Amino acid sequence: MHTLFRGREAEGIVVSDKHSSGYLDEMLRSVFCGVFPGNGWGHIETPVLLGCIPVVVQDEILTPWEDVLNFSAYAVRIPRRRLHALPEILRAIPPAQVEAMQAA
Repeated sequence: MHTLFRGREAEGIVVSDKHSSGYLDEMLRSVFCGVFPGNGWGHIETPVLLGCIPVVVQDEILTPWEDVLNFSAYAVRIPRRRLHALPEILRAIPPAQVEAMQAA
């Protein structure tokens, strides 16, 4: 568990710095999924296909199709400097918008 979010599991926030054998099942049950740079975490396709809204935390790095598709219709981009506010930023997204993003 990343120290920035330690103890937040009760709030529905799970952040890990390790790979999980239940990775795909966890994504299927999640509303938001992090897309971080390095070691394979930066893939945006899997969350999109599983209905999990990608939360991209990759400053100055475009994800595939980001410059072609309406990125904000299906994903959220958060600058690294705002990572500390991640839970508040995501909770501020209205439920109707969350549903629309998952459908997109």
